[in-house]
Amino acid sequence: MPGWIFISDNTSHSNNQVNHYLQQIHEHYDAYYVQNDFGHIGVLTVWADNCSEQFKSRYQLGWSVLYVNKTSLQIIHLFFFCPQHGKGPPDGLGGNCKNAIKAEEKFRRHLPAAIDVFLWLQQNFTAVHSPGTGLFAIRKRIFRFVPNGIVPRHHIIESTEFAGISNFYAFAVAKGAPIGKVWYRFCSCDCESCSIGSFHLCLNEEFLGPWGQRHITVTEDLQPSIKEELEAKIEDLIISYRQSNFFPYFVMYAKPDCDSPSIGMVTQHTVFNTRSLKLFLLPHHSLVPRGQFNDTTVRVPKPHLLCNRRACNCLKQHLEILDKKKILQLLVEEKQDGRDITLRSVFVKDDKAIKE
Repeated sequence: MPGWIFISDNTSHSNNQVNHYLQQIHEHYDAYYVQNDFGHIGVLTVWADNCSEQFKSRYQLGWSVLYVNKTSLQIIHLFFFCPQHGKGPPDGLGGNCKNAIKAEEKFRRHLPAAIDVFLWLQQNFTAVHSPGTGLFAIRKRIFRFVPNGIVPRHHIIESTEFAGISNFYAFAVAKGAPIGKVWYRFCSCDCESCSIGSFHLCLNEEFLGPWGQRHITVTEDLQPSIKEELEAKIEDLIISYRQSNFFPYFVMYAKPDCDSPSIGMVTQHTVFNTRSLKLFLLPHHSLVPRGQFNDTTVRVPKPHLLCNRRACNCLKQHLEILDKKKILQLLVEEKQDGRDITLRSVFVKDDKAIKE
């Protein structure tokens, strides 16, 4: 069987992305079955880890309710592995691709953008030279590129809360009225009755217990809030600056114990993660009175006073973690007067901060 790998500029790893990829895979095989006179696929079974941001959430249940009623599917099963996040076969598949890219960059050439990674993998890493012998052994890799902007960053589906969702590992939704009914149970079941949606006739009920039922209300095509739009703009700029190797630049962020803006410096040594940055946080050059929001003056350390090594105990300043959601603005250099550099916001030109 082939293994599917989706590559994108969008690094949010959100539930929207997961569902977009599931839809692409389902449509591919549904078309294949129809073309070969097997008819439409009727049952979609998803095995996943317990990551709440991507799979195990009310958003995933809401998407399943909508998708099963929009397509030729009759049943969608959502089955989860053991507690905690865990690792599964897809992690190994992704790890192989990441290791191949790291080797290519170390010994041959740099692949700065997601599209470069996709093109290299498509050309050089599709074939599996040592496939396994099991039923689900990966014998071919299929790569798909999803450009940034195709999948919205904000939640486009809202669903009512599913209390205690973390305590169950099997869910299912069926086509037809009442729309919004969710079947759930502690453990999954693959008996003939459950496979076709006759959950009340489960052949393993005595051992696994009965399926429960709940009803959720689903709303789709939600529009992003102002905060979500700003977060998306900031994320897109961070990706753009990184791809163009534009350094240094600065971020204005909210600090809990300080009413005045705080500044962080993004350099070529910054570590970019899905939800955070590891960068140099700049201390205020002068004390800021409590309750006063004023122009901020910070002192940027000289390069020889900065250290980007991990687990280093030297006296230099080291990289610190900053949650991306705390970032309010991106700042770039506007002009320099001696040692003073005036920074301006890339969104509002009148927002300025001074660094010395």
